[in-house]
Amino acid sequence: MKSLINKFSKWLLSTDLKDMQSEINSRNAISLYRISQAGVIVTLLNILNQVNLRSYNALLCNLVLLVIQIIISIACFCCQNSVKQSPKATSELYLYESLMLVFNLVSSTFINHNIKGVAFLIYATVLPLLIIDIPWRVILFMTIWDTSFICCSFIAKSPHLFQVDLGHILMSYVNTLICLSIVLSSRLNEIKNHVRFLKSDRTDHLTNLYNRRYFLYLAKKELSSARIKYDYSIIYYDFNNIRDFNQEHGFRDGDTLLKKFAIFLQNNYPSRLCARFGEDHFVVLAKNDEWKNATINLIKDLDAFIIRRYGRHIITDLTATSGLTSDINKEEEAITMPLSIRCGVCAVPDSSSLESACDNARIACHYYSADNPFNFMIYDESIAHDIQSSAYVRQHIDEAVQKGYIKVYYQPIARAATNQICNEEALARWEDPTYGLLQPSSFIPILEKHALLYKVDFYVLEQVLRDFKTRKESGMRIVPVSINLSRNDFYGLDVVKEVTSRVDAANCPHNLIDIEITESAYAADPKKIMQAMDGFHKAGFHVWMDDFGSGYSSLNLLKDSSFDLIKLDMRFMKNFDSRTEIVVGSILSMASQMGIDTLAEGVETEKQRNELRRLGCGRLQGYYYSKPSPLSYIIDKQTNNPGFTIEDHSHVSYYDQVSRFNLDKPLACFEDSLVEGFTNSLPAAISQWDDKEGTLLILRANTAFTQAQKDLSDIRYDFSALGATDQYTYVPGKETADAIRESISTGRGVSYQLIMNKVPVTFYVHMIGKDDLSDRNAILFVVIPNRS
Repeated sequence: MKSLINKFSKWLLSTDLKDMQSEINSRNAISLYRISQAGVIVTLLNILNQVNLRSYNALLCNLVLLVIQIIISIACFCCQNSVKQSPKATSELYLYESLMLVFNLVSSTFINHNIKGVAFLIYATVLPLLIIDIPWRVILFMTIWDTSFICCSFIAKSPHLFQVDLGHILMSYVNTLICLSIVLSSRLNEIKNHVRFLKSDRTDHLTNLYNRRYFLYLAKKELSSARIKYDYSIIYYDFNNIRDFNQEHGFRDGDTLLKKFAIFLQNNYPSRLCARFGEDHFVVLAKNDEWKNATINLIKDLDAFIIRRYGRHIITDLTATSGLTSDINKEEEAITMPLSIRCGVCAVPDSSSLESACDNARIACHYYSADNPFNFMIYDESIAHDIQSSAYVRQHIDEAVQKGYIKVYYQPIARAATNQICNEEALARWEDPTYGLLQPSSFIPILEKHALLYKVDFYVLEQVLRDFKTRKESGMRIVPVSINLSRNDFYGLDVVKEVTSRVDAANCPHNLIDIEITESAYAADPKKIMQAMDGFHKAGFHVWMDDFGSGYSSLNLLKDSSFDLIKLDMRFMKNFDSRTEIVVGSILSMASQMGIDTLAEGVETEKQRNELRRLGCGRLQGYYYSKPSPLSYIIDKQTNNPGFTIEDHSHVSYYDQVSRFNLDKPLACFEDSLVEGFTNSLPAAISQWDDKEGTLLILRANTAFTQAQKDLSDIRYDFSALGATDQYTYVPGKETADAIRESISTGRGVSYQLIMNKVPVTFYVHMIGKDDLSDRNAILFVVIPNRS
């Protein structure tokens, strides 16, 4: 019994209908439209009945009711769309039925007080069944009118007729109540099922926000019907690193996060259309610039929730083109989790551009995702141009490779010690028939992002191998050429095999191809890159690290890797001041001690060249020597420019010995009693001794030697040019020449003294390298302080 009462109470109150009022209202609007027409017919039948009974007073009352119903029916017919969409249709239906009941009540009691109130009973039984509403309201409506009839019948009729009407009305009330419980329950259940279906079809099951399809429908409707012209915008939100969050905290917490974010979204956009387009993508149709403050408050709410639940902050650096600022997450030692929000904004001119605006907002949202952990971006023409360019590059790269639109340009690399060209770097350019010459920055990042750069990388290698053949046919001296491999080249294929097979097919020696790998590629997957490096080394290729010092853990990479050469990032050359000199000098010193060659990119001035030579950089590259140029230009320059000299590749090992020698600790590698205890920061230089000519050529000098050059320049013959920045050939004095020949013949160090400013100075000479193809030897000179 208690259970039955609870069920009846639950049905009577029907609290779950609160979210279904819109559907109930629409159905009552349809009932109102149909009843207004059916009421005319019923009233006509009632008039005929009154004529038959010769009840003229009642007939007059029904005629008035008929006129009113006809007016209402005509109005409903003419405005049927407005009636069916009326937001107050339920109230209007109550009012219409009350109008019909009041006329029949008066007619059945005060006017026709000599007959039974059958007409009213029919209306009182049927009309409540036509209303869809919360049951207690319908029962209350029915009870009020039945009670009113009993009261009026008691006043107007005889006791006998009153008793008859009372019995009829009670019986009618019970029957109506039974029918109402059945009919209304059935119709309400139908509505609930329909609303559930609509909800599942229109909303996201997790967050209860609108889904993409229904959001677009409602947004188009709002944009089309807006009476006041607003500056509408689509705001697109997306989480960064949601997968990492799910992996750390579980999918249940991930769902909770999305549901909370949906609540925060609705709180900060209380009267706006909000939707979840799937996964962690949320969209809002906003007006004017309200999204700016709303977004900041949204992030504050989300950050507060993460703090309460996990004790950490989200990443909330609001640095963006939109100029938004916020004071959250400013604590000096704020502990953050790798979770943040991106936001893209796109204006919506009209309803016809809504879907493209959503797409553009999404594009803006992800536009700088790699650079900014938290990003606001407004879609504009520059982004549109980049998207168009990206599509063009991806769609035409195969054509560019097949038709030879990709051109290989070469940039010479000079050996700092000799100023001769010892290497070249092969660089890709795109000579497009539509857009002209495309620089690497306009297509390389796009192809790398979409894992298509391997097509260019291997094409460049194949073209370099073909150009080797052209050089040989032209009688040119050939130097090794370095090619760039992107990080994606190491995934999905055996890059060592791909390179080796192409080089072997061209019958090219492996030492003429150097492999450049960017520091960022190595940092992304050190293990995989190291495996490939081992493969390249075993195959006889040299491997270079490109862009060293560009922003990753450079020193760790230098410690753990086995690169043959590191290329200093050209940003070191942007502002080559005293602080930069200290950093670059330290890197060069460490590389020298580890036996790694060095190359500086971006050398544009003679001053930079001289500084880098003084610091001990092995090779130099930049516009000071040559800009990247086609092969024809390189051939012409080598042929017609005497100053553009090419290093003989057969002497490479000799020059590598000279380049790699550590002048900061010039005596550390010698076990010699002559220099015992002297190992650090002594003035030192490396010269090239030509035994046939009996001359010395200064190749390198360290900082300490350069600082001491004023005193050294007082020596009459020896070392008069050791501090110079350009190479200088001279004939040494007898003491120096004898010491050099003794060191060459014995392979040991030789010391001797010279008088400088009336003070004896000890010099230490040691051969450190020999060119087997000539009579040249690399000689180390060290100035040793006299022992006290």
